[in-house]
Amino acid sequence: MKFSLETTKTREEVVRLLQSKTSSKKIFWCSRSSEGNDFYGEVNNDSFKIRRIIWYRNSFQPIIRGNIVELTSGTRVEITMRPHLFILAFTVILLYFLFSTFATLTNGDYVPFVILTAFLLLAYAPYRIECLIAKKKLVSLLSE
Repeated sequence: MKFSLETTKTREEVVRLLQSKTSSKKIFWCSRSSEGNDFYGEVNNDSFKIRRIIWYRNSFQPIIRGNIVELTSGTRVEITMRPHLFILAFTVILLYFLFSTFATLTNGDYVPFVILTAFLLLAYAPYRIECLIAKKKLVSLLSE
């Protein structure tokens, strides 16, 4: 998922806002930061790589990468969200296995394709939900 946000804040203000809501390390997967941070990761002067702090386990949680570009009238934050590379590789391998297995079984039977479609939806839905939550938090943070 790619999108960009434009704000009237300066690059320094955007960096400071992101740093104020980002802790450098998350110790346990189920912990919430005591400082009230929403994200953990790294924020530099012109880019960041963060993940949302959640109290539950979700392997489909996106990695959020962003570039901070200074404009004449403010700042643009270009954001890219993607799943962890291990999750992408696992999903591709599993889909290949399912598709190759079901391809040999099909002789007018739609059940394998229904199962494959259900798997795709079950893998995509948690990722998409996490992307929307993270996007909402970032929009809220940068529009303060």
